[in-house]
Amino acid sequence: MAQNGGTISGWHAGESRGGNTPTLNALKDGYDIIRAHPTNGQRFVLLITDGEPTVATPAMLNLPAMATACEDLAAIEAEVGAAAAASPGVNTFVIGSPGSEGAASFLSQLALNGNTAKSAGCSAAAGDCHYQIGSANFEQELAMALQDIAGQISDCVFELPIDEDTDPNLVNVTVDTPDGTVDVYKDVTHQDGWDYTDGSQTKIQLFGPVCELYKQTPGNQVNIILGCPTVVK
Repeated sequence: MAQNGGTISGWHAGESRGGNTPTLNALKDGYDIIRAHPTNGQRFVLLITDGEPTVATPAMLNLPAMATACEDLAAIEAEVGAAAAASPGVNTFVIGSPGSEGAASFLSQLALNGNTAKSAGCSAAAGDCHYQIGSANFEQELAMALQDIAGQISDCVFELPIDEDTDPNLVNVTVDTPDGTVDVYKDVTHQDGWDYTDGSQTKIQLFGPVCELYKQTPGNQVNIILGCPTVVK
């Protein structure tokens, strides 16, 4: 954001709010922009929407066809899947903001097609593969969703050394730095600590300042310690 925030703000400044939600065209534009960006790393697009997508309406009686460029839900789902499978591939994260609750199954299908499902056991039918945020705690939930996503595309995700004796309640984490070893506590608020990436409890993710601490010096090391009760922040 430090490098691209001004560009993104400029795009928004040239637009005005309207009644439609042209999801397909927004995604196509996003994919075109990120594919053109010179990078050797993975590419991602984040879709945040507050409603069901606008889709094409066929001509009826004396009314002409409407929004034909928007196509239908299946076309949007196919576009997301094709972007993920292409070379270079672009994966798609999905956040539903207040107003999109009725499209939960569709948004979760986009997350599945975009290779960003929140957990291995989620389903489009349950509508739990994407990030859904409500209006009561909008700012906090949006910040947590963005932190989760940022962590998944950062270098702060680590696999647990899993065997038959591994107990997810007996896991602790430290970070070795040139200045010494830092204890990292489990933090389910994702502000500054670690937590499991999903319900499978097979990977941990560092959040906030401790993630930045780990990344700031080459050679810093994360230690996952098994066998003692997890210390919670």
